[in-house]
Amino acid sequence: MKKLLLILITISLLFSMVACATSSEFNGVYAADKSDNVITANSKFSFEFFKEINKSDQNKNVFISPYSISSALSMLYNGANGQTESEMASMLHYDKITDEDLNNGMMYLRKRLESIKNVELSIDNSIWIRENFPIKESFIDISKFVFDAYVTEIDMDNPKAADTINDYIKKKTNGMIDKMLDPPINSDVIMYLINTIYFDGKWTNPFNEENSTNDLFTNYDGSNVEVNMMYLQTDYFYGEKNNEKIIEVPYGDGEVSMYLILPDVGQDINEFIDELSHEKWLDLRYDVLEENKQEVTLSMPSFKIEYGIKEISGELQTLGMKEAFKDYADFTGIANNIYVSRVLHKAVIEVDEVGTKAAAATVVEMKLTSMPMDPLTFTANRPFIYIIADNTDDTILFMGKMVDMN
Repeated sequence: MKKLLLILITISLLFSMVACATSSEFNGVYAADKSDNVITANSKFSFEFFKEINKSDQNKNVFISPYSISSALSMLYNGANGQTESEMASMLHYDKITDEDLNNGMMYLRKRLESIKNVELSIDNSIWIRENFPIKESFIDISKFVFDAYVTEIDMDNPKAADTINDYIKKKTNGMIDKMLDPPINSDVIMYLINTIYFDGKWTNPFNEENSTNDLFTNYDGSNVEVNMMYLQTDYFYGEKNNEKIIEVPYGDGEVSMYLILPDVGQDINEFIDELSHEKWLDLRYDVLEENKQEVTLSMPSFKIEYGIKEISGELQTLGMKEAFKDYADFTGIANNIYVSRVLHKAVIEVDEVGTKAAAATVVEMKLTSMPMDPLTFTANRPFIYIIADNTDDTILFMGKMVDMN
């Protein structure tokens, strides 16, 4: 009996040692350290991708989560080598950032965002591998340690495999996104890398539903539609520059805010987006808003947008990530002879008098080769842009364009 007990204890200790191996392996290499270079790179990619995807939806609403996309691609980037790695680095603006700094920075951002108080913000990464397909342990280990990824094998030949993954995404987005994959899964798919983000924030100063009225919103095509317009008069950070208006509408204790941007009257919103950049965003956000809190009467519509499922492979290739989609892609850091077959993205947002709920999912599919005066006004009754951002590190969580309230 004593021998049996000793054997069981020994086995238990061995399992504990294996479980801690990954953690101890990277403890001396990676730590959640803030990196301004990573934050800036993600912001630059955010605006470049937003401009690119807007080209195909000039007269339609757009809503994405740049953070979700860059998180999924950053996880993938750890397995890229050669020209594939170089192209991804250039597109994501990681070309002057070491792997160590990148992973430290991404780990910091994930932990930082999940620690924000007075809003609900949950981030999840997962990797789904075809049963018995050999993926390099080093890639799995770093995905678990840096991205806190849930990694599992799945029988992709099972007709219910897609439903299993969809159910997981639905759970992680609190039911806002219930489907990303159509069954059955193709026989040559060997892996899915997935990021989800869910946000639920209550306005710091909620709108009173009794003040909401039916009013007209002018769509991009010039037509008018009756909408539920919310009104609130209070102190906001507000600014005007070159006849462009911007206002910060905070959630909770102000760590996260929605920023509404109104281009000059008569300016085409798509032309404005073409000129939007990381630098212009900083100019608007800091130079204009930093010391301009004042009483403003805010009018904005309540709305709900479901954008996608959108295949964003074309936009990523246009931005420079080309080889990753070819059958000669170099993802030897993950496995031999695999490439990205498509990247899917979906985002949903609901805005009302109480606050904002938003969710997004990004799926990377991989296959085998073969002053006191009258209050100012900010009336969003025509096409506008909105950005939900973390105010501490300037991480852009969501971006959108509202041009059609039908």
